[in-house]
Amino acid sequence: MDDKIEATITVSRLNGKKPTSKGKEYWEISDTGRNKYRLYSEGLYNRLGIGKEYAVEFTEFSSSFTNEKGTEVDYTIRTIQNILSVPLDEQEPLDKVFIDEKTTDFRPTKQETPDWDAIARGKVRTQMAKAAIINQGLVELTDEMKEIMEQYVDYSMEGK
Repeated sequence: MDDKIEATITVSRLNGKKPTSKGKEYWEISDTGRNKYRLYSEGLYNRLGIGKEYAVEFTEFSSSFTNEKGTEVDYTIRTIQNILSVPLDEQEPLDKVFIDEKTTDFRPTKQETPDWDAIARGKVRTQMAKAAIINQGLVELTDEMKEIMEQYVDYSMEGK
């Protein structure tokens, strides 16, 4: 089940990024035999080309589930662990790509906190523009109108 299989595949389609049922992302390719393979490294995925042949090493996981109609469905997930014939840039060794990409670190990255004040101001500004359109129709937005609307935004947000 966890044994690595070596095979030569010809890529027929690059299916892009997809999520697993648990939310982890992977990149999917299809071969000419209509098999689908997962790659968990965008660096490897980006080195594949349609119509090209690659020697790969992959693992297979097979299982089954019962769908909503009560039918037993068998499935197999093939995950490419290594591409044995990857064309490399002359300037960039493959191991550097993996180090830069940090493929082994799956912890979520820290995201910046949204600027809630700017978001709120944008929502108020949208309502001011909507009111102007309702009252005047679609007219040219002049610098003077922008200043007046911004004054209303300031008044609505800060009371000044």
